Amino acid sequence: MKLKLFATCLTSLALIGAPVLADDAKDFWNKGNCPVKTKWTDSAGKPISLDEKFGKGAGEATRCLGETKDIKALYRVNRVCEDIPACAKPYILGNIENQIADYEITHGMNSGDYKIAVVIGDGWKLTLDNNAAKRHPETNPFQSRMEEIVKHPSVTVLLCQNAAHAQGIVKENMIEGIGFVTAEVSAVADLQEAGYRYVEP
Repeated sequence: MKLKLFATCLTSLALIGAPVLADDAKDFWNKGNCPVKTKWTDSAGKPISLDEKFGKGAGEATRCLGETKDIKALYRVNRVCEDIPACAKPYILGNIENQIADYEITHGMNSGDYKIAVVIGDGWKLTLDNNAAKRHPETNPFQSRMEEIVKHPSVTVLLCQNAAHAQGIVKENMIEGIGFVTAEVSAVADLQEAGYRYVEP
């Protein structure tokens, strides 16, 4: 009995003394999934490791994605700028770009492994093509970044027709490749029913 009690105490001490990040099964940390490489580079543009970027042990302390196939993500864009009123930084576009980089660079995924739907309402200026033959009176302050997102094969960008009606937007005003939804709110609900997970920026 004393021997069993002693063994139990030793086990408890071992658990208490174990590192907080320890996970022998690797179920939480998903170490087999990343990093394929990192998006971080040195001053010469050469890729560097997580340990080089964030300090010794950073790679071991980094949780990677558990799922790297059949991912569906959903963004809702309800404003143009992150920093109002300066409007030097776009709302959400950086999040989308970071998600794409994390999937493709860090986790080695390709465009067939994931889908991103972007539903736009009050952020309607982000859909405008400033060089359109039939140009809208308003301008898109982040057109080039939105165009790159629209071109990505994993991304579908959709403008609410209620917003388009309210702002006098027609297809000829918009960046090529952007589609429509009949209503932003119902589209968000419908896409979630279709398995898209809403991302809160």
